[in-house]
Amino acid sequence: MIFQSCGTAENNPRFITAQTFLFTAAIDPSTLIQEQSVITIYSSSTNTRNSTYTIGNAEDLDAFNATLGAGETVSLPNLNVVTYFLIQEPACPEYFTYAGNSYSNGVLVITANLFILDGAVCPADIILPGGLRYDIFSANKV
Repeated sequence: MIFQSCGTAENNPRFITAQTFLFTAAIDPSTLIQEQSVITIYSSSTNTRNSTYTIGNAEDLDAFNATLGAGETVSLPNLNVVTYFLIQEPACPEYFTYAGNSYSNGVLVITANLFILDGAVCPADIILPGGLRYDIFSANKV
């Protein structure tokens, strides 16, 4: 499952490394899914953004939205039963593929393989300054 697709490339994808992302949350790991949508942030806000976020309640969502520029807000449904995990996508021509996950003692580990497409043609909206995309995973709370 590709997190982000870049444009066409003249060469095959080249594996760079596996990356792990750690999240702390009380969830049912059997319900973990990657959502079909992504969060795209176009603002030129100078606020520093983390590469990952755990959003499990309204306060977490408010803190995430506080990092966005004026006029940009994110809404996530069912925060009373679902926890969301956001992972920032790398910039084109790099991309992630989902490699797996594990869960133990309240810590979720999502593993992704990082690839690069040599010679890729990247869409302009992905390479604009401030144009960040976050992949969304979710799982039911316990």
